[in-house]
Amino acid sequence: MLTIIKVNSTCDPNISSFRCFHIKEKEWRRRLV
Repeated sequence: MLTIIKVNSTCDPNISSFRCFHIKEKEWRRRLV
């Protein structure tokens, strides 16, 4: 299970930055919609 990352918080070192970017992007899209 992936831990939920807050948009404001930094990504977990265990999670790759590429993955983190996608997770944050999803969060941003949810807020925009």
